[in-house]
Amino acid sequence: MKTILVTSDLTYAPQNYSNVLEFVISNSRQQIAGVVLIKINLLNIFGKVLFLYFSGCRNIAKTLTLNLFSTLLREKKKLFKKNNIPFIEVKSINNEKAILWLKQVSPDLIVNMRARCIYRDSVLRIPRLGCINVHHGILPPQRGLFCDLYALAENKETGFTIHRMTSQIDIGQIFYQVRIENEKDYIKYLSKVSSREGMAISTSINKIMANGFLLESALEKCGNSIVTTTPDFKTIKQLQHKGIIL
Repeated sequence: MKTILVTSDLTYAPQNYSNVLEFVISNSRQQIAGVVLIKINLLNIFGKVLFLYFSGCRNIAKTLTLNLFSTLLREKKKLFKKNNIPFIEVKSINNEKAILWLKQVSPDLIVNMRARCIYRDSVLRIPRLGCINVHHGILPPQRGLFCDLYALAENKETGFTIHRMTSQIDIGQIFYQVRIENEKDYIKYLSKVSSREGMAISTSINKIMANGFLLESALEKCGNSIVTTTPDFKTIKQLQHKGIIL
């Protein structure tokens, strides 16, 4: 089975998410046919780091700075080359260059891993079995960006969900969910997630390969949901007031 991984060259996750990628590659190597690396505008990151620092988000600012250096040192690209995995760098999964490359590879499965992209139908139709996403929240109630952060602040259940991708945000068949213990320090929480995420992704890929199709779980697929977005300065202060360490 040919699987394509889609991820960003720079993330907010500890170790720039490279540890999760390395685990998935090591445990599902025969299934990985290539990687689409979404390029982030690195000049914008400097402004984000300053904003985070002066907003009191010292831990996130430090992590993002370390990840910026990791990106500049091409750590992810070195990982792919070390494992002889073809990869392509694009600004969007939906651009012509990415679509042409994907069609040439003709994958069975696409796995979206910390790449903030809304896939168009032209991409969703390419893989034989479909596209799945690792959503960092508990679906269906938690949708959008940083939903795990808001859930932590409200003492709600936290974790991640692997689901089928559609043209709508965070809607689709749910295949796999993992609950993570609540943690008020957001970077520590993300480290807990990383330690479980690689195994969940590899398990999902290997199960799909063994079955030859996407297995739908019996988990709830509908219900009331809240769509969250990147917190602004005011929201950051509200989160910190609730005890979240950023």
